[in-house]
Amino acid sequence: TQSNGTNTPPEQNGQSHRPSPPPQSSSRHQQQQQQQQQQQQQQQQQQQQQSQQQQHQSQQYHQQQQSHHRHKQYHQSDSIQFQQQNGFHPQQRQNQTSYPQQQHMKPKACYTCGDLGHLAFACPEQYSSDSNYPHNTRDGYKLDYRPRQSTPTNLQQQQQRQMRSNSNSKTKVRDNS
Repeated sequence: TQSNGTNTPPEQNGQSHRPSPPPQSSSRHQQQQQQQQQQQQQQQQQQQQQSQQQQHQSQQYHQQQQSHHRHKQYHQSDSIQFQQQNGFHPQQRQNQTSYPQQQHMKPKACYTCGDLGHLAFACPEQYSSDSNYPHNTRDGYKLDYRPRQSTPTNLQQQQQRQMRSNSNSKTKVRDNS
């Protein structure tokens, strides 16, 4: 499609050792240039409404240039959209992974008193002697995340208690045997 427009540069048209074809071809090329300029003005004003009435060579050549430029624009906008999506997907994945964990943490009832606001290691009835934990369970609902922040010590205490109970049971079994 570009062969008609590109194979007639002014270097070939202006050669002097061809007697009859160069003036015709150069005049044709000048006509093509004039029509191309007219076509550019018409495309800017009327947006390719009358471009089909011009010569077929220059019309195809200009349409290819414009379609290539449009393709670049679309490609740039697509890449920007893909970058936004790629930057936004990991946040969605993190929210999806952390959300069921919160769902699993909240509805579990306490093993000691049966309330939903806390787990067994954060039960205010079990550690009633500590001043950090409120004695009322409704205050425990309000301070839902506060006992969870100080859970590592409570987890260690529970593990130590479980280890002691296990060791006691093992020694008792050994004594009985």
